[in-house]
Amino acid sequence: MTGVPQAVAETFVLFGVAHWFVFAAIGGTTAFLSWLLRRVAWRGDDRLWRPAICWSLAAILVVGAAVAEFQRVAEGTWSIQESLPLHLCDIAILVTAAALIGAGLNAGPRTIWHRLYELSWVWALGGTSQAVLTPDLSVNFPNAECVRYFLLHGTIVVSALVMTFGLRMRPQPGTPLRVWLVTLALAVVIMLVNWATGANYMYLRGPPAHPSLFDYFGPWPWSLLSLAVAGTVLILACYAPFWLLDRWRQHSAWCHGRGTQDPARHA
Repeated sequence: MTGVPQAVAETFVLFGVAHWFVFAAIGGTTAFLSWLLRRVAWRGDDRLWRPAICWSLAAILVVGAAVAEFQRVAEGTWSIQESLPLHLCDIAILVTAAALIGAGLNAGPRTIWHRLYELSWVWALGGTSQAVLTPDLSVNFPNAECVRYFLLHGTIVVSALVMTFGLRMRPQPGTPLRVWLVTLALAVVIMLVNWATGANYMYLRGPPAHPSLFDYFGPWPWSLLSLAVAGTVLILACYAPFWLLDRWRQHSAWCHGRGTQDPARHA
């Protein structure tokens, strides 16, 4: 006996030891898989490793999501108001799994697989990462629900980062507009589902029960405007590094071209 009340011991502690362990696991897994994929690509033997890693991550996402649904049904906790896979992270699981399948096939940048990767990159970094930082959890490790939550959300983030840094995939020009339109269309559909069922999927009717960024969006329905603005900023922020890299490369190429055409300037 530790003298700590059971209700307190079982409550997830934000930025506690277990939470920092999750951050370390996500960072370490991302670094190792990215290093491994780059190494095997450099050696020219990634035809086996690439699909093996990508499809294994996809399997974790699909199987983990399916097990979660079956377990809720078995426990009698499944409900139409809370258990449909209509939160953005739930949809990101399916999108990321599909993107990983395409990445394992080494699909090109103009394929539907790559468009799914673009969605995964933005939703993982702009949305799922927030769910990892401020989890909507009332249970702690080693509770199965807590393990499942971080396994799925963490794998989404790891997968998006590994596809980007390990496989050197990147969002193509036009990504912000495409992702914004898809996200808006999803929000409209899910808002209708919320209205019909009394649910709060994607937290379009108010913030989650536990502290999160949504708490600063103001009262509903004005919170929807704040959510749209924040979502737009996050989408642009996720694409900004690639936009800046493109501008830098164009500037370098232009400067190099001028130097090549007019060598006397450097004499």
